Amino acid sequence: MAAAKKWEMVEQKFLSGDPVFFSGELVKESTRMRRHKVRYFRLVDGALYNYRRKGETPTKVYSVIDGKLSLPDEDGIALHMADGTELVLRSKDSEYTRSWADALMRASKRKIGRFYGIHGIIGAGAFAEVRLAYVKNTGEQVAVKIMRKNKNDQELMTAVNCELKFVSRNIVHKNIVATYDVINTREILFIVMEYMKGGMLYDVLAEEKMLSEKVRSLIEKVAVNLTNKGGRFVEMFVRGLKLTPCNAVEPSQKASIVMKSLLEALGYLHENGIVHRDVKPENVLCSGREWPLTIKLADFGLADVIMEDTFGDKTARGMYGTPFFVAPEVIRGEAYGPAVDIWSSGVLLYNMLSGQLPFEGGSLAEVLKRVKAGHVEFPEKKWGSISDEAKNFIRGLLRFHPGERLSAKQALADPWFTLAQTRKERILGHDMSQMMTKEAKGMRSSVAIEDIEGLLRDAVASQKEKSDSGPRLFGFKIYRQNSESSKVSRSAATET
Repeated sequence: MAAAKKWEMVEQKFLSGDPVFFSGELVKESTRMRRHKVRYFRLVDGALYNYRRKGETPTKVYSVIDGKLSLPDEDGIALHMADGTELVLRSKDSEYTRSWADALMRASKRKIGRFYGIHGIIGAGAFAEVRLAYVKNTGEQVAVKIMRKNKNDQELMTAVNCELKFVSRNIVHKNIVATYDVINTREILFIVMEYMKGGMLYDVLAEEKMLSEKVRSLIEKVAVNLTNKGGRFVEMFVRGLKLTPCNAVEPSQKASIVMKSLLEALGYLHENGIVHRDVKPENVLCSGREWPLTIKLADFGLADVIMEDTFGDKTARGMYGTPFFVAPEVIRGEAYGPAVDIWSSGVLLYNMLSGQLPFEGGSLAEVLKRVKAGHVEFPEKKWGSISDEAKNFIRGLLRFHPGERLSAKQALADPWFTLAQTRKERILGHDMSQMMTKEAKGMRSSVAIEDIEGLLRDAVASQKEKSDSGPRLFGFKIYRQNSESSKVSRSAATET
């Protein structure tokens, strides 16, 4: 067993400076009736939240971006918002008042356009759009995720809060898309991120079309390969080391490279108390399209901080995820932990190696029923050429009981990663180009599953459609979600 890895937190610095956070009670002066009311205020960058009492829902949110601030006396602050709104706040503590004034002054200058130039859309999903941008003082390319808030959309606001909570944890890892900046306004949350020009993992896989299971063979075979190729150099990968001869690059894709990077990222998150909850191909991005790929985990709109329960177990709650990749314990409505991400990574590897998903069905309800049962099969037609080590590894990732599932560190020490090096390169026969069709993307979209029991009852009441007609993805029939009768809060056909 390999020695356990230790992941450490790294202090994070934002390009536009630290976000502004300040909160406390102030006396709100009514300009019309000249009445004074004690209210609780919370300043989060350019958004000032007004509460009747701490812990309640805010009654009003002010935008202080581009606002003007004046001090009518040592105890008062007069705010003149860009939209014409005026607000007078007071405190009997002059030092406390000055601290508020300083925070509000800094927040008024936190405007995205001061720091970044924003261009066209490079991606869009259910909760956000992503635009290409550049840092104004350096010209560096970045990506900006734009989440437009709507207090009536509970799922959207949950995603906004999840992203903010994730950023506050100062997560920095070589296999996690870097967050360079966060700017919060009343209407929009801007998250400035590392630009991954290679795009989504499956975009790259779809271009390559054929996938190989393994990293290349032993280092001792280098000389043999060079001789057999008549001097034509072949890129070799040995235990994570790269030997780069002068020309040709081996075109076959390396599932083990992807899984190693993904599990490194998950191990780091889990060590630091975070569960991603939406591991899937669209959330695995590539810095380029040349092998060996540098892949990074992205999109923390469903991520959550795991807390200790009464029994000392670290758990989270909430039925969130992508139906084909979600773990059984999520569907059962149980408290869950990092093992849900391991399950999703197992589904991803199954999909990469076979071109199929392990839990198929003619409807969303049927898919969820099969996931809940958790029975994994390896049909000979698709899996006959795939190693037993790979199958055993997937079984370890997809164990039904979360406590029996491999952890990220255990998975990284699995024999599949080392024994793969002793076999000859084998190209798998399925066509990966089908992974990025519109139908395929729709089936992998994220949703908040609001009525699992209702969906499962529907699955029991209805019989599986047996017709072979209609479009298929990876060997099974694509479901079509009925928007009127759907129990899923967002259409499963929404691209994420």
